[in-house]
Amino acid sequence: MKTCLAVAAAAAIAVATPAMSQQITLRVADNLPATHFLAEHGTTYFMEEVTKRTDGRVTFEYYPSQQLGKSKDMLTILQSGLADIALVVPSYMSEKLPLSGVIDLPGGTSTSCQGGKVYSELLEQDGWLAKNEFSKAGARKVFVYVNPPYEMFLASGDTPNVLDLGGAKVRSVGGALDLVVRELNGVPVRLAAPEIRESLSRGTVDGIVFPVPTVKSYKLQDLIKSGTRGAKLATVATGYMISDAAWAKLPADVQAVIEAVGDEAMQRVCAHVDKDVAATFETFEQAGITIADVSAQEQQVLQDVFAKVREDWAKGLDARGLPGSDALVAFNDVLAATN
Repeated sequence: MKTCLAVAAAAAIAVATPAMSQQITLRVADNLPATHFLAEHGTTYFMEEVTKRTDGRVTFEYYPSQQLGKSKDMLTILQSGLADIALVVPSYMSEKLPLSGVIDLPGGTSTSCQGGKVYSELLEQDGWLAKNEFSKAGARKVFVYVNPPYEMFLASGDTPNVLDLGGAKVRSVGGALDLVVRELNGVPVRLAAPEIRESLSRGTVDGIVFPVPTVKSYKLQDLIKSGTRGAKLATVATGYMISDAAWAKLPADVQAVIEAVGDEAMQRVCAHVDKDVAATFETFEQAGITIADVSAQEQQVLQDVFAKVREDWAKGLDARGLPGSDALVAFNDVLAATN
């Protein structure tokens, strides 16, 4: 026990006294497989570039694929100090980060880069979500990623009726996406991404609402037979967050590097993803997956559904004494500035 305490104390001193050129090691945790595009184009780039720009003074220990805990536990892992930086997905923990679900609402952002810009601004230190949610959670932004709009994919060859799911069991991450699936007469089944493959193969779910490129990352294309293009049913915001405790121990020059590289990592990932969406659809069709384009008439009906979902989401939080309507106003204000 004494040896463990001595090692922990030495590690704390190493981070707390950076002016003495002590080595700083930051532990990074997420739920992503190594093949995921966010890990390849964002996370790895971020770690390597921060180490490079600090002349090797800052290094990282990386724990992907839920090695330190499940997706829903990442905020707890961060708060406990088990990790210094963790990939926090608010929709996986909507009971702890309910206001951040505003990013996930349908009918909002239309590309990954637009979503990332909006979410990032809301998470700046004077941003609405930073002040009203993440400051209370003891965490702050490193860099964010917002998925491109989600589409519907089914394990059957039936063309998805995006306006009426007919009671189909559809994978959801919770939060706003649950509302969307229910409004379309589906049954939301909450699953973390690593659980989807087994659930599809066993028939636990009939389909998924998922971002197009991520289908490839989890190698799900062999389990789906049909999908939509243009439904834009929702999105999901994610963000690598650093605990306030870990941030406070970093010297100002390291903080500046992390902020700069974090912004670059976000842009690298979203640009890659937005470019990849169209190419992925082509790959699916070449593989024999039926892709149904959502008509203008269907999109109009969906807009009415989305408006109701946004209103219900805000009112639901208001009824719990949380500023849901204020969150929606703050989001719309930032979104309008990006259009």
